[in-house]
Amino acid sequence: MTDPRKVLASRQASVLRAGPVQTHRPDRSIATAPPAALNEGQAQNKTEIYTYFTKVRSGKAPDILYNGDRLWAKVTLTLENAGPVAVGNKSQITPVLSGKGELLQTDEPRSFWIGKGTRLYIAATTVNRVKVEVEPIPWLEQMSGVLSQLAGVAAGMFGRLMGGTK
Repeated sequence: MTDPRKVLASRQASVLRAGPVQTHRPDRSIATAPPAALNEGQAQNKTEIYTYFTKVRSGKAPDILYNGDRLWAKVTLTLENAGPVAVGNKSQITPVLSGKGELLQTDEPRSFWIGKGTRLYIAATTVNRVKVEVEPIPWLEQMSGVLSQLAGVAAGMFGRLMGGTK
């Protein structure tokens, strides 16, 4: 049995060796890229794979399949049985065969690149099995941050040229 005091002392020593935690406090007036993740085990960087079973929800709002909780993600859906199943980023995808959502085809993977805050809805007329893969895209997050920095610099330069500010 290990002594709890030794374990605590060991953890405190490892924290002291790591140094102070750097916090990112951006200047909101300047577009900046978000900092790199400090811990590769964070939820933002983990791939999720699971099976989703659709529900028959006649007359009700469709289910939210993906909530858009990551900055950028590639969501791949594969209908594993007959269907019909419709998906879309708007909640008005019912009735399923109305054309308001995209119909999934059996055993044909369909991928969507989804930004933070964009939801993916799913609706079906019968119980179906859908394989879901959610892959993070961290490089796209960094690219969008750099592009917004460049856009801010370009807008500032254009403003100085047109406004005559010295």
